[in-house]
Amino acid sequence: MEQIIKELSLPNADVSLGEVRFEKEISAESLINFEEKLKEFGFERLENQKKKVVEQVKTFIINEISAEDYSPLKTWSELISEKLPYNYTYISNLFSSLEGITLEQFIIQTKVERIKELLLYGELSIKEIAYKLDYSSTASLSNQFKKHTGFTPSEYKSQPFAKRKGFSDSKKLQN
Repeated sequence: MEQIIKELSLPNADVSLGEVRFEKEISAESLINFEEKLKEFGFERLENQKKKVVEQVKTFIINEISAEDYSPLKTWSELISEKLPYNYTYISNLFSSLEGITLEQFIIQTKVERIKELLLYGELSIKEIAYKLDYSSTASLSNQFKKHTGFTPSEYKSQPFAKRKGFSDSKKLQN
């Protein structure tokens, strides 16, 4: 690491196992050059690794909620902690800092998109959807759905414009 820093004429840095802290802020161009050198040696900036962790969490949540046999027997914190080798509090804080919404908000957003999908398929009743997605009641599902879409599930289903947003297109929810 020290050799790369010297070679790129970067400011002094504190280098320890897996971590580099520059004494002064470095330019965007210098940072890009530093990242390229790291890649040559098989390393990458931790910031990029953090983004990968968040993407893993998002993919896991979407896949779980979208699974035909989705039936959570554990809490989300237990499921996520089992899936990834990180402490749940760390994952939750990391997710919030990079995504701008909490994990809980993302889970709700993902469930709402799944509800839209199931409503449009028309194969399940609202009661069956509530059970399938682990809501305590149809009222709970309906209240959350209306809060995030402005429609009850029945109203949404009858709308001619009813379309699903892609997960990446969904607006970030406010609490």
